[in-house]
Amino acid sequence: MQMSANADEVSVFLYQNGELRGPAAFSTLGMRIQNEQSGSSSLFAQPVAVQPVPEADSPVKAARDVLEARMEAALAELSALRPQPNTTVRQGHLALLTRWYYRPQQKRVGEVCFPSETDHTWPIRSMLRSVGRVAAANLR
Repeated sequence: MQMSANADEVSVFLYQNGELRGPAAFSTLGMRIQNEQSGSSSLFAQPVAVQPVPEADSPVKAARDVLEARMEAALAELSALRPQPNTTVRQGHLALLTRWYYRPQQKRVGEVCFPSETDHTWPIRSMLRSVGRVAAANLR
């Protein structure tokens, strides 16, 4: 996750099969961003979307479900099947990711998330918290 050129978005990248894919835009419009400087001591702070007002007889997803669906759509966009790049391109993508990841944390822009080791699924809620932190840093 990294800041986007658009103030209302966070860029999502995916490193898969030796290829750095992205960016996919994750919109933060309507998302309440936690302010870590406010002194809130809640351990359960989650980014949530502002709840829409339902129209008559229309089913509405919960606000958190909307954000999770938005993140899953961004990941699906990035993980679409493509031919594997040649070795030179894969080495370049790995070098770029390595150079960014091993940069001192004070100088690194953005955050990284890893899939679960057991079932290889993405930790969507953890990723949403990362989006919130990246978006909050973009607001400063």
